[in-house]
Amino acid sequence: MPRATAHQVASLPQSADTWFLLSRKLQTWVTEPGQPPMRPYGCFLYSLGRDVIVGGGLELEPPTAKTVFALLLNGMARPTGSSGLPPQRPRQVGFVDQELADALQARLALLGVGTQSMAPPEILQENISKLEADLRARGGPEVPGLLSVPGVTPELVRGLFAAAADFYRSEPWLVLEGEQQLAVRVSPEPDFRYTQVLGNAGMEYGLSMFRTWEDMERFGTALDGRGPWIPPGGLHSLLFDDPTLIPLADLDGIEAHEWPLASHTAIPLPMVYKGKRDAARPTASDLRWYEAALRAIPVFIRDHLKPDGRAGFLPAEATFPVPCHSGQVTVTIHYPAREIDLEGQPVQQGFMLPEERDQSDSPAFDRRALEGGLADFVRQVSGSSDKRTTKLQKAQQLMYQAWDEDNPAQRLILAHQALALSPNCADAYVLLAEEEADIVGRAQALYQQGVEAGERALGKRFFAENTGAFWALLETRPYMRALEGLAGTLWRLGRPDEALVRYRQMLRLNPGDNQGMRYLVLELLFELDRTEEVQALLDEYKDDTLAEFGYARALVEFRRRGPSATAVRLLRKALRTNPHVPAYLTRQKRVPGRLPDRIDLGGEAEAAAYASRFLVFWRRTPGAVDWLVEVSEAPSVGAGSRRTTAQTTRRRHLKRSS
Repeated sequence: MPRATAHQVASLPQSADTWFLLSRKLQTWVTEPGQPPMRPYGCFLYSLGRDVIVGGGLELEPPTAKTVFALLLNGMARPTGSSGLPPQRPRQVGFVDQELADALQARLALLGVGTQSMAPPEILQENISKLEADLRARGGPEVPGLLSVPGVTPELVRGLFAAAADFYRSEPWLVLEGEQQLAVRVSPEPDFRYTQVLGNAGMEYGLSMFRTWEDMERFGTALDGRGPWIPPGGLHSLLFDDPTLIPLADLDGIEAHEWPLASHTAIPLPMVYKGKRDAARPTASDLRWYEAALRAIPVFIRDHLKPDGRAGFLPAEATFPVPCHSGQVTVTIHYPAREIDLEGQPVQQGFMLPEERDQSDSPAFDRRALEGGLADFVRQVSGSSDKRTTKLQKAQQLMYQAWDEDNPAQRLILAHQALALSPNCADAYVLLAEEEADIVGRAQALYQQGVEAGERALGKRFFAENTGAFWALLETRPYMRALEGLAGTLWRLGRPDEALVRYRQMLRLNPGDNQGMRYLVLELLFELDRTEEVQALLDEYKDDTLAEFGYARALVEFRRRGPSATAVRLLRKALRTNPHVPAYLTRQKRVPGRLPDRIDLGGEAEAAAYASRFLVFWRRTPGAVDWLVEVSEAPSVGAGSRRTTAQTTRRRHLKRSS
């Protein structure tokens, strides 16, 4: 539709009506194809005499005097059909923005239209709010801004945002894992609060906070069909998110008060969650605690945490002042927050949403059940009938039935029946550890019994004659499963060296590694910071071309010799294996909270799974991520040297996020 001109409008009849022009950034997001979400500016032309909107439009950039004048001309020449107004010139136009009115006064005067400063009509604001709600379609009301909380001032939020920006830049999640909780007391509060640093796995970045240790402990252990137990005061957290997840009132506050940010994709979001759809903002005292804690935790990590040589830290406590918006504040931090009973931790970790839990209730096929038919075939072909193992064979047959059984209670019954037949049935202990043990300590004890049962069943001579060929022999598999479970629980119990011994025992018995234990050994060696042992493992499995080993080769070479030609060659080879990994290592993408059950080699799922376990080791290596960006963006051999627009955009994004 052609735009109206001032000459055309000047000849229109003039009414005695007053129109009102309101322009504001809308409380919603719009997404253009191929573009990131943006908050549009709405311009609305309203007839005070007829109580109707006569024109308007959405702009992605702040409206200028030129665009507003064009909107006014079109509204006069072609009022909206729903208004019922004929083309006309109003007597005057009202503005909230006096600066905009002054800029348009001379142009409108040439049309015989005056200008006036006035407040926007309530009914117009109500209609715009309804429009915003329709555009949002978010299933609930907009979360209120921080400044709506009693006692919260722009200065308090500025201090909080400044502390959050420095906290984000310090990357404390490179040091602390979620299980390594801190007790933090901020004066003048008499009590400690308990917090976890989030971000080690690349899923969420920030802090979770609990008012009491009992709340933190219960949240980690109480699981039911509806998800986690929520403390009476709600779940408190301060996460870093992109603008589309931030309350719009906070975004307006950032613009109006210039609150500092580490990055436009790392905006602090302090929230209190009392249910799936029940969210509120923290109190002013909570925000003051966050400000002090965000200042103090990086200092505590830098000056007081010392490695214990076992992928953890020695106990530490310190009291020191930190600068906050109101002045110096004294903070006391203890690590660990409390003495944690690792053996008493629940076997099952995390929680699922109800819809995810419903899907998981359907039984999955257990591949171990296939071994029963294979064992029968082997016995028939070999004609084996060794009476000394008859009871064990019968017990193992019961376990094959158990692996094929959908009913969890019946599986447990079969496992106990198998042990009644033969105490040397390792698989029975494995199933009980997986499905009957409620805490890690009991699971570890059952796996240990399974290992001992397997050793008795196989005998010393069998080990001497068949080391190197385990797993290919069916009778070794129950023992190998018990070993795997034992190693995993030892790792969870904070005994990584013992876990490593067991994993390496499995690789020695079965160098072909049908169970994929080398990938766990790789992760454990990185966690223990044993670069030379990582290199030895990579040399041992030099034909492994999956992402874990490909990217590990590049990272180890970079650690040992810097950005050498060999390191670049290895990294480029890894990039060809899976080009999706860099996006996760550089924070362009976050690791999903629920990883896919199946991995597509070379695809997104493999990249996310790799990053969930290994991205922290890249980030702990000085210069590694920057080098990764340089190599991944460099033109390949034979290509032009000019970077694509996407590459340039990614580089700018990374600089803003660093």
